[in-house]
Amino acid sequence: MEEAAMEYEEASKMRTTESRSRKAELRTHNCRRVGPAIVAAAAILFLGAAPLAAGINLEWRPLFQTVRAGDQVAIGLYAVSDSDEDQHFNSAQAIIFWDPTVLQLTGTDVTGSIGLSTSAFLFGNSFGLNEADPPADGDALWVGMVSLGETRPAHPAPEGSLLTYITFTALVESDIEGTAVSLVRSVTLPGHPTARSKVMSGTHDALGTLSGPAIVDVLGMCGDVNCDGATNVFDIDPFVLALVDQEGYEAAFPDCDYLRADTNCDGHVNVFDIDPFVECLVVGGHTCD
Repeated sequence: MEEAAMEYEEASKMRTTESRSRKAELRTHNCRRVGPAIVAAAAILFLGAAPLAAGINLEWRPLFQTVRAGDQVAIGLYAVSDSDEDQHFNSAQAIIFWDPTVLQLTGTDVTGSIGLSTSAFLFGNSFGLNEADPPADGDALWVGMVSLGETRPAHPAPEGSLLTYITFTALVESDIEGTAVSLVRSVTLPGHPTARSKVMSGTHDALGTLSGPAIVDVLGMCGDVNCDGATNVFDIDPFVLALVDQEGYEAAFPDCDYLRADTNCDGHVNVFDIDPFVECLVVGGHTCD
């Protein structure tokens, strides 16, 4: 596991200060699901076409999304031709890592995809992954296939081809930087052969680049602006402080995310958050739909 751990650590380092500063910019109003809505992941594609000089890149989309604890999360796995033409494939495998204390894997969703005949986490495999159905320990092997004799195109950027959505339930609030759902190239579990990322055309490995980690920012309890685990009258003053003075709020509550006051999940703390905050305070259960 040392190789996998090192790669996961490197992927996690990609959650830079820049990504934190872009958090508010990238938050969207649709916080419950994105697409038909992060996890390190590597993929092995086996292609049936003639050998290709170009590569097929593997990408997570979106690379950032915001949800609340209890919400559903979907991250699209895309195959993207790195030339200006389609490249065809007939099966795929993806090794996925995630933090099971924050996200619970629930399965796949092929809505809007290129139409694979199989999209599943097959229980038991030669790499030692998929200990349960669905896997729950933070690593898993996803398998996608088309019918015998068929292929599917990997379209060029920016379109790409959606293979599947990997779906999760957000369990608890993440740290201020969010939780990583990342792409890595290989993993070796004790007593098992190494699973490697590949994009195969015949005997030719056409794997291109892997995207950086998808970051899932899981917010805590709606309206809990002072981070005490409850939404009540003690959150009113911190909410007002966040509304009028971000620096003052961050100085008063250094362990809290300023965007806890973004109760409508539009990426900003402003007057449009007042009514959702009152709803959280009085009724409870506001979920940023």
